[in-house]
Amino acid sequence: MSRLSQAAYFIVVLAVPLSNIMLDRLLGKANVEDTAFVEETKLVDKVMWYDIVIKAIGFMISMIFYPSLTMIFVMLAGKIHKRRSV
Repeated sequence: MSRLSQAAYFIVVLAVPLSNIMLDRLLGKANVEDTAFVEETKLVDKVMWYDIVIKAIGFMISMIFYPSLTMIFVMLAGKIHKRRSV
């Protein structure tokens, strides 16, 4: 794959966790009384930031070396995200 297509793929891949973070924050503001829910959304936000960092590192490495590495880092972030959220 070309570097341009990987950049477009990264934009889409980055939009999903960012939208999840925004949704969690909005739901947390709407449900202030439910402290368990607010704490859960804070934990999910923390996990999502790890997810974004891993994907961003993969994108930077893929732009330098091998464009298909972005997909590998996205799968790695998914594995780590699944393991941290359980």
